[in-house]
Amino acid sequence: LSGVFGQLRVALNGEKLLDTITQPLAPEPRSSKRQRLLSLPPCLLLPAGNMLEITVRSARHAGISKVTLGGYDTLHELRNDKTFWMSSAPAVAAAMIAFLGSSVLLIWARRRAEMIYLHFGLASLTWGLHTAWTVSPRALLPQPHENVWWTALYAFVFAMLAIFSLRFAGYQARRIVRGLLWAAGLTPLWLYLGVAVGLLPAFSTALRLGMVLVAFAVLAAVAMSALRRRSIDSALL
Repeated sequence: LSGVFGQLRVALNGEKLLDTITQPLAPEPRSSKRQRLLSLPPCLLLPAGNMLEITVRSARHAGISKVTLGGYDTLHELRNDKTFWMSSAPAVAAAMIAFLGSSVLLIWARRRAEMIYLHFGLASLTWGLHTAWTVSPRALLPQPHENVWWTALYAFVFAMLAIFSLRFAGYQARRIVRGLLWAAGLTPLWLYLGVAVGLLPAFSTALRLGMVLVAFAVLAAVAMSALRRRSIDSALL
């Protein structure tokens, strides 16, 4: 099972092979732990045909990705490959990004007047922390606080990257910068309001849609600057 979003029960011809569904439901698995590799005992297989029952339950959104049948060794190797790309590789990237951010913050500590180093350093450091949080096999906070603060940190990363991009392109845009900082700071309140009215997914979606629109606006501003400057660094940005 390449991706299980919730608690799982698997039965072959009426015999349970795995059952993690409890009352109340335990927190759903995260990252690489969403994968499940099960052996189908030959003694349970019937020559006339077999029924494999898969039940998934979740307090939020239950779901299941592709189900693959095959030899154990082949599927074991496939699971290890997916674990590497889902968890191990992003964890290494997170550590590198966080180290880069910390290094840039040290540069800013010596050159306080150049705020662009602060914005890039904070963006990189929090981006690394956010990635590490995302691939963590265990939730750091109980729900709904996990979703609220995971999204809030994402919004902060976005705000820092947007401000860095504008400043690097030569825009002061103080009101826009102030607005982005206020928006990032008020994100937890917005999401907890969604929790209070029972519409957290809708509030989170609205927030992300707003970030997408701002990202397109920043992209347009940076593109205009790159066209004016006609330099490699502006084009890369």
